[in-house]
Amino acid sequence: METKEHSDLLRRLESLGLGEGAYSRLKSLVELMEQAASGAPGDLAAQVQRTAESSRLKTLFLQLVSRELGGAFDELRKRVDEMAEEPDPWKLREGLRDLSETLYRLNGTVRNLIDTSGIESGAVKFRRESVDLSSMVSDRISRRLRRLRGYRIQPELPSGALRALADRERLSLLMDDLLDAAIHLSPQGGTILVRLARKEEEIVLSTECRTARLPESRPTSILEWLEEDIEEAGELEGTGLSLYRAHRTAEMLGGRMDVAALEEEGGVSFTVRIPFAEESPAPHA
Repeated sequence: METKEHSDLLRRLESLGLGEGAYSRLKSLVELMEQAASGAPGDLAAQVQRTAESSRLKTLFLQLVSRELGGAFDELRKRVDEMAEEPDPWKLREGLRDLSETLYRLNGTVRNLIDTSGIESGAVKFRRESVDLSSMVSDRISRRLRRLRGYRIQPELPSGALRALADRERLSLLMDDLLDAAIHLSPQGGTILVRLARKEEEIVLSTECRTARLPESRPTSILEWLEEDIEEAGELEGTGLSLYRAHRTAEMLGGRMDVAALEEEGGVSFTVRIPFAEESPAPHA
């Protein structure tokens, strides 16, 4: 419960004219102090840990953005320099084709970054509409298979429609991010298992790849995953941004994303759990 002292302190902080970021951090600190004074040490410790993890994740996200954009622009600059010195018109034509592919990937990276930034800033607003989740997942799988060779995507979906109130666009992007991470970790191809189910009051969506290449550390949380991606890169490089967006999307939908290394079979699974919002029955005429 907010006390008079708490309210007065927040008003005084606001009157100082601090930047929005500084004010938000100080406000969070005041709220933590208020909780400590009210005598809830367990809750306080958990909230402090969540705040610290959230701050660390955002720092890692910014580092990933810097690396991904820097690498993409370096590649673009290199290709342009090579083409500027190429006297053979046929090789120049091939270079233009490669340059087009590079620009396509860069455009996708920038669009994903803009979208993730919108989630971070609160600019993205979630809609609620009637969505057949089974059909949506099947559609995203079909789109991936049209441009993939050497992969088999095996869906395990409900036998009939699974309708819920959800944001179709957000869930489609979430499915894409989970699929792309699994595909990226298995560059030689293989089978990717996709599961969708309703378990009590949750929707559970997961991708699993048993041929995924993982580092020896075998990260088991999104925080560990991003830290490994930044510090060692290697097999995980290129997966951090999509998994960070999936993690933030799950949070914004009131759920969570889990990462699990498959000990016996090998590989990795990414699982998102979000609350199930059932459609209201249509009124009788």
